[in-house]
Amino acid sequence: MKNKIFQWLVVFMLLFTTAGTSLAEDLELNTNAVLGVDYSTGDIVYNYNGDEKIAIASTTKLMTYLVVKDEIAKGRSSLKDRVTVDSEVANTGGSSFLLREGEKVKVEDLLEGIMIVSGNDACLALAKHFGGSEAGFVEIMNQKATELGLDNTVFYTSNGLPDKDGNENTMTAKELYKLSAHILSKYPEIISTTEKSSLVIEERNFSGKNTNPLLGVVKGVDGLKTGYTDKAGRCLVATAEQQDGNRVIGIVMGADSEQSRLEKSKKLMETLINDYSRISLYLKEETVGERSIGSSKHQRIELYPVEDVEVFLKKDDDVPKQEVVMKSDIELPIEPGDVVGTLHLSYGDVEKDIDLTVKSKISRFKLIRIGISNFFKSLI
Repeated sequence: MKNKIFQWLVVFMLLFTTAGTSLAEDLELNTNAVLGVDYSTGDIVYNYNGDEKIAIASTTKLMTYLVVKDEIAKGRSSLKDRVTVDSEVANTGGSSFLLREGEKVKVEDLLEGIMIVSGNDACLALAKHFGGSEAGFVEIMNQKATELGLDNTVFYTSNGLPDKDGNENTMTAKELYKLSAHILSKYPEIISTTEKSSLVIEERNFSGKNTNPLLGVVKGVDGLKTGYTDKAGRCLVATAEQQDGNRVIGIVMGADSEQSRLEKSKKLMETLINDYSRISLYLKEETVGERSIGSSKHQRIELYPVEDVEVFLKKDDDVPKQEVVMKSDIELPIEPGDVVGTLHLSYGDVEKDIDLTVKSKISRFKLIRIGISNFFKSLI
């Protein structure tokens, strides 16, 4: 009898352990990094090796896209300008836009070529056009990384291929998210390109399938970029809209096969899309409560968040734990907008602080009046 009870306990424990760790086991086995993020709030709800510097292969092309769009915005070229393909570009290895020497191709077509079919040749053509040389363009890419605070990012090539010395572009998964979010904010039109299932350019007699394996497989997925080298493994930066229009970003880096990348990315994106939702905790016009700032407990002021407070929660999770922490060095008068404390939120693996302020000027005289008023209210 005791033996049977022990056997049932072992079975129960195994089932419980498997249920509790299945997502982590599915996503983290034979990968370099995995990240699941809500685009609007920046809440990271899944993180495996998110701070590790890793090879990024053709997800590099997100930065290539950003640099080209920024250069166009500065008036240094236009989407309709044509780029002449030289022999070096035409002979670029790896995934290809099938550019031919002497061909004159529009910038907008080259951009689609890098984002849809991951054309390494298209990247090199754009790099030479906008940077004078690939080395010149890569310098701009690294400058842009510095501007964005991507401190662990280093680029050697415009397309993600290793350079002649074998060096490969590196970032962290968190930095890939930060770059992707920046592009989606600044150039949301990228989605009209990356959501296409294929690229057809009749004047070039070109047709190619989108390299993103989740398009048409996971509802809502409309981007963003794949990558592969031997060192980087199979990579995917995916993005999708939930039913309410909220956008999520899922990153899987270093899967050991195309099938593994598909399965892991599908699992991650379906979890983000179906199991989480963005909710509003406070509008910036709503008080989060009152706190004392004077010597008397009656000298209390209303506190307001400096921005609307939203969180990305698993649908069956409790609301975040909240704690108001007041600054110790508050001086009067307090002007509207002055930060007097923080609202600390804790939920899941997310910890964040929201600055708190006041809505009207608080002078020493007004604080005394508040204290007197609250004192008499306490007597009623």
